[in-house]
Amino acid sequence: MRNNLNDIPGFLEDRWNLAQDFVLSSELKRPEDVEAFLLAPREHFVRAQNKGFEYADTWLPIGYGATITDPDVVAMMTTTLSINPGDRVLEIGTGSGYQSTILSYLTSEVYTIEIIKPLFIETDHLHRDLEKFYPSYSSIGRKLGDGYYG
Repeated sequence: MRNNLNDIPGFLEDRWNLAQDFVLSSELKRPEDVEAFLLAPREHFVRAQNKGFEYADTWLPIGYGATITDPDVVAMMTTTLSINPGDRVLEIGTGSGYQSTILSYLTSEVYTIEIIKPLFIETDHLHRDLEKFYPSYSSIGRKLGDGYYG
């Protein structure tokens, strides 16, 4: 994994340990959800002011009054959704892009909408930068707008 995705060994270990905790607590249940969690590099979605807390099981501010959701909640949401290949997912509130990233490993039909323009621009730029290492990110449909009505 490290060689293929240019991942940093310390982060891989942190991600692995967190995933194992979530399997034991049943916050991650299905093997495919565990794999998606392990493939999603949260360190890219945490903002510079929060470096060092990439795999802390807590929410962190990402600017504009928004946060990156804590990993255990992301794990529970992923497990609860039980996404299968071919399922279509609409995420209201892209935020950091971390949840849509995980979902992109489960289905190629992930759509996400963000109402906060500068946050949308940052996250869209981040996904585009990461696509060369993580091709599934290019399949995430991203839109700036109000998702109130879907």
